[in-house]
Amino acid sequence: MISIIMPVYNSGLHLRDMLDSILSQTFKDWEMVLVDDSSTDNSLDICKEYANKDERIKVIQQKNSGPGVARNTGINNSKGDYIYFADSDDWMDKQMLETLYNVITKYQADIVVSNYWEEYEDATRLIKKVDKGINIYDSTESMKLIMSNRIASCLWSMLFKRTLITEPFPNKYLYEDYIALGKWSFHIHKMVTIGKAFYHYRQHKNSLIHKRDEVKSKITYLNAFMERWKYAQSTVYFNKEFDFFIKEYVNFLISNARDTARTSVSFEEIKPILEKYAELLSQQKDISRANVPIKTLFRKYLLLHHKSVFTKLMKLTAHVSKGYQKNLRRDTVQNS
Repeated sequence: MISIIMPVYNSGLHLRDMLDSILSQTFKDWEMVLVDDSSTDNSLDICKEYANKDERIKVIQQKNSGPGVARNTGINNSKGDYIYFADSDDWMDKQMLETLYNVITKYQADIVVSNYWEEYEDATRLIKKVDKGINIYDSTESMKLIMSNRIASCLWSMLFKRTLITEPFPNKYLYEDYIALGKWSFHIHKMVTIGKAFYHYRQHKNSLIHKRDEVKSKITYLNAFMERWKYAQSTVYFNKEFDFFIKEYVNFLISNARDTARTSVSFEEIKPILEKYAELLSQQKDISRANVPIKTLFRKYLLLHHKSVFTKLMKLTAHVSKGYQKNLRRDTVQNS
């Protein structure tokens, strides 16, 4: 059985879309735990309405604590051998659960990952995070793909074997999924990816990701990365794959410093954050052991010694960055 865990908070406008898409799944052996995080709109009433219609649906109310705590509550009140995490303002194609379940059981994997769609008011975009077809990865390969963000922490594009969820979600409102997936990645024995898209990720300004403060979000992301980094240091992988971790450490700090420099706030506001990135880079003495690209090393030099020049250069090059333009579009979407 699949346990569908869904935090719910003030999502009454779109909640029925997700619930209806789950009820229409071709896979029927599921239970759903809806955890209402003290909604102030009609979300709880909608949850109860659907629970009255289908005995597979359970509704739990909790004090407002954020999506991480809500997911932990859902997990603790579920019993399926497999866990699926849904967001309450999106929707999924009717064959999603059946396809992911068939793949994860056929290959006896701990996790299966798929692609997804981003849904804008005026367009739909296919987001390809995994390769075409069916691909199988061992423990080390899986960990590296996740820890390098080549597979992003979009939990709703994944199905998990319950035994993989070895650590609870942290009590945070942002990047709690990023932290949790990073920790789980060190316990994967086999990961399978399927190059199809089933999940429709709705882009609107009411979501947490669009309400975030630019600068505070960068600090939160940095703290989340450092939590994953410290966890990695406690594993047997760290010394075995030391060069990989050092390279990812440098790449993260430089790329996040770059993104911080490209925010709309003034240099004086972001300077303390840039100084923090520089401090963390200076503390790591083994960078020379990793195969870090020349461009990254050049940016590292500017960040350490010429922060204002670094900021100006990053802003100047933003207009030719595909990733920056993609994120800019995502952050300027209109309400759906």
